[in-house]
Amino acid sequence: MSIRGRPSPPPWDRWRSIIRRISLVSDDMDVARISEEDGSALYALLSMRAIQKGGEINVIDAGAGVGYSTLWLTMPLEDLCIKSTIIAIELDDERYNALARNIEQMPRRCVDVKAVHGDAIRYISELPGDFKVDFALIDIDPKELYLQAYYAIKPKLAKGAIVAFHNANNPWLSDVLGAIMSDAGELGWRSVIIPTRPGLMVIFT
Repeated sequence: MSIRGRPSPPPWDRWRSIIRRISLVSDDMDVARISEEDGSALYALLSMRAIQKGGEINVIDAGAGVGYSTLWLTMPLEDLCIKSTIIAIELDDERYNALARNIEQMPRRCVDVKAVHGDAIRYISELPGDFKVDFALIDIDPKELYLQAYYAIKPKLAKGAIVAFHNANNPWLSDVLGAIMSDAGELGWRSVIIPTRPGLMVIFT
């Protein structure tokens, strides 16, 4: 069934089968990924941002791996059928090839998902000045580069944007995340750590 003439989203069972398939690819390649509870939190956050904006959404998935997190970012925008662009960035050659294959197999009608092979910080830094990011997931390696990623994406953020940093519960990241939260606070932005097992530090601009 469709709502107000929009195409119906794929049944949850179809998403579930794709989640399982990509998680198996991740396991076979020994690639770490976000947890399902992280994915559910991202789904909720991105849904709220998309509804709040009420227009086209630009999303960055920095450190996309084989596309597991990219799928969780695609799902809410497809379910809401909001015209969107997701840029999934991966540096590793083998992971990028798997990412591109997995994106091709995702059911997409409203969302344009682009796989980018390269360094996420450099790519974000070189985005056109008029390109504004509405939502971003930062999950690059090494995690110590999170602060550099923050400063790269900071001038690209739209008003009301949301940025999530994965693995926020790791104690060795406390100084890096603390520096990000401090700078964001000076700008009047709010931040919170969502208590999933890995932890998601989320900044609201």
